[in-house]
Amino acid sequence: MESFFHKAILFFSKSVPGKISLVTGCLGLLYTIRWILGRGIPKFTDHPSKTSINTTFIRQLLSIIPIVIPSTTSSEALCIYSLSILVVFRTILSIFVSTLNGKLLKAIVTLNSQQFFRRITQLAIISIPSSLVNSLLDFITHKLSIRFRVSLTKCFAKKYLCGLEDFRMIYLDRQLAHDILTEEIDMFSTCFSNLFTNVTKPVLDIALFCLKLKDILGYRGPLIVLAWYSFSGFLLNILNAPVNRLNRIVHQYNEVYRHAQSNIIDFGEEIAFLRGIPWEKDHTNNVLNEMTTNTELLIHKKFMVKTINSIVSKYGALIIAQLVMSIPAFASNNWSIPVLSKDYIKTSSYFVNISKATARLRLTYRNISSLSAYTSIIHEGLNNLNGLKKLNFPDISGKYITSENIQFENVSVVTPEGQLLFENMNFLIEKGHHTVIQGPHGCGKSAVFRILGGLWPLYSGTVSSPDRDNLFYLCSVPYLQHGSLEEIFAYPHNSEIDKQRLFESLKTVRLEKLLERYSLDSAEDWKTALSPKHQQLLSLARVVYHHPKFVILDECTSSISIDLESEIYQHLHSIGVTTITLSERDSILKFHNFVLKLSTEGTWNYYKISHADEYIFS
Repeated sequence: MESFFHKAILFFSKSVPGKISLVTGCLGLLYTIRWILGRGIPKFTDHPSKTSINTTFIRQLLSIIPIVIPSTTSSEALCIYSLSILVVFRTILSIFVSTLNGKLLKAIVTLNSQQFFRRITQLAIISIPSSLVNSLLDFITHKLSIRFRVSLTKCFAKKYLCGLEDFRMIYLDRQLAHDILTEEIDMFSTCFSNLFTNVTKPVLDIALFCLKLKDILGYRGPLIVLAWYSFSGFLLNILNAPVNRLNRIVHQYNEVYRHAQSNIIDFGEEIAFLRGIPWEKDHTNNVLNEMTTNTELLIHKKFMVKTINSIVSKYGALIIAQLVMSIPAFASNNWSIPVLSKDYIKTSSYFVNISKATARLRLTYRNISSLSAYTSIIHEGLNNLNGLKKLNFPDISGKYITSENIQFENVSVVTPEGQLLFENMNFLIEKGHHTVIQGPHGCGKSAVFRILGGLWPLYSGTVSSPDRDNLFYLCSVPYLQHGSLEEIFAYPHNSEIDKQRLFESLKTVRLEKLLERYSLDSAEDWKTALSPKHQQLLSLARVVYHHPKFVILDECTSSISIDLESEIYQHLHSIGVTTITLSERDSILKFHNFVLKLSTEGTWNYYKISHADEYIFS
């Protein structure tokens, strides 16, 4: 039996036909396993993904790098230099520890207690810098991630916030900008800062440990090791492909099932009214059956792949390691047990480190895939912001003038999509001309405010208005930033607050008891701390405090009682604030003396409130 196996090994290893047969058999076995794993998987079309690693990803990343690493002498660059030094030093320490382990075993085999305790002392000493280097690598990597995030956030926020006053910002995907500022930049910074150590450390480990293996085993040892890990990685990628595809199919069916259940919750009354319960039951059961069938198939495929993965990664690597480590013993007769033991422990440690580095490189691919996705999103956001400045609107001929009053002269109110709402609008709101902008829902009341604020393009006509310190705007859900009461009243400036005037303003809107619950300098989240009514009152108190010349009130008293609403309007008029109210309620007319009446047909009337309803413009 032994002679049969011996002859078979000689045939496959020595003769050319044997080698061809061996390669052909391995390829046939690989194809058979791949076919078995792919069998039974439903057809599935992958959509184009933004996570692919290609030249587009590299080009996008190179465009972002100057933002996060502005120069070769920046703090970010210094962190990278420090990481480079620490990575090399860490690998050298790992090699030294592996060599020291071999010497320890040699001292045990030779029963040399003096050498043993000397090596133990060296190991205890070397543990201090080794631990320090590992901690420093993590520390600097996290610092680098924070610096990347700060630099990228400042760049993006500067472009984004500076453009808010430009009407072109209406063409920007605000949700994308929000996601980039709150999530994507953070994830990108983490992935990009980890990328350096995740790539350089394992590559350097593989290179240096293979060089050390060469000193003991010659060129054959490192070449066999590298060939095995390359082959096993390629093999596992091929075998994992069907399982990954099936995993995506299961995820897709999970989403369909979740969506079906959400529809039943969200549209339950409509489904019940249309007698759609039997259809929904059949639909959800069919989706559930597909999901469970494919999940069971995935479990079977994973069982096969995990078995093969264990054979290749664990036992295959162990067999290759034992074969390579046996080279010094069988290649020469001039060896001693102490030396052989020392070399065996050293090569064993080298193999462990090479194996860890190879596994880390495989995980790095996932890190790069995630980095590719975040890079694509951030690059898209930056391109959108830069592209807004290049948008050209040759038809826009309107102009804005700073004036003591608010006046529209031959203004055409046009939406950003190009829809004409009102044509040749003319009206003048002087100081004391308290005006109501009235009309049904969706007629364009807010459009007038947006044209006034420059938030929509002014295609024609002239808009005159005071500077922004004398023109306030309040909506039904007021903007109250996270901060103290002093910061709320000072917004958008950072000036000192007159505390006595602040108290009087709160007293005017009956919010003086607010100071009993919150101090002036305590930071709060006012959206959760206050009810909608108190939020509206606090925003009105800001208007009382600043007493601008004009204030636009967009349904900002909807949660306030009628008597308190009347008191606030009377007080604003008494301190010289001209109110412009956007409302559908007729009860608001008594606080004003002019009306801008709008309709959904595109007509408008501006007139003084009187029994005769005298028209000023129409």
